[in-house]
Amino acid sequence: MLASCERSEGQVVMPTTEKSAERLFIGIDDEGEAATRVQLNEAIKTVWTQGDIISVYNRTNANNCWKFAGQTGERMGEFIALSNDVGKRELPKIVAIYPYNAEYWISTTSCNVDAKLSEEQIYAENSYGLGSSIMVAAGEEGELFMRNVCGWLRLHISGNGERVRRVGLRGNNEEQVAGRIFIDTSNGESSLVLESSGGGSGEVGGVLIFDGDIITEVSLLCTECELTPEGRTLYIALPPQSFAKGITATIECEDGSSMQRIIEREVVIKRNHILPVKPFAYAPNTKL
Repeated sequence: MLASCERSEGQVVMPTTEKSAERLFIGIDDEGEAATRVQLNEAIKTVWTQGDIISVYNRTNANNCWKFAGQTGERMGEFIALSNDVGKRELPKIVAIYPYNAEYWISTTSCNVDAKLSEEQIYAENSYGLGSSIMVAAGEEGELFMRNVCGWLRLHISGNGERVRRVGLRGNNEEQVAGRIFIDTSNGESSLVLESSGGGSGEVGGVLIFDGDIITEVSLLCTECELTPEGRTLYIALPPQSFAKGITATIECEDGSSMQRIIEREVVIKRNHILPVKPFAYAPNTKL
């Protein structure tokens, strides 16, 4: 679950360290690709959504909450601080992460982040769900550009009024698809935490204590997703990796019916890329 942050109406609080930024302007770095979301616009470009909140390490290791002060649809805009914890150790740069999560942790030496990729995502029409895709930015000034950490699988499903309740996605070789993830904030590259090596090192990327079962299925939870003859487009965020034996998507509808779309060849998810699956029609209680 994502943590939330609040502020009193009209109150703007700022970090107080000497080197910290008093204002942040954050845009989306498409890196030459047809990019992603916070929210997708009609040109398949990432845009901010009014009220988006992010985690900001403002030159210290304190995880503060900042809020987007612009309007939905903007690709570059101002963020304002909602909290101003100072932290105990300084950082050499400013780091920002979307979405906000109070449990994120940053290395004070590498500025890499220990985060979590949720196994539950929320459907949004023709876009990625709010908070379902992690983005990071780092820099020395108050102007930053977010880079996407995940890649996406795009499903286009047609039907005759069926209401989708959930889409489950898993690798046919039981690959990990969610959970604890390390992020290099300088370039958005990431790696999942797969196993324990015993004891903890206190640094991201060091020796870890395994903290849970490996997650092999991610769920896209749907409301108001009614399949039409023209079809609905659904996006699922995934950590970049190769699914050696392919993937299986299970579509479950509110009437209790379901179907599976199975791809048995290798599927490669790349960071900041959308991988489309050939459009298909919903056929209750079948495998395709």
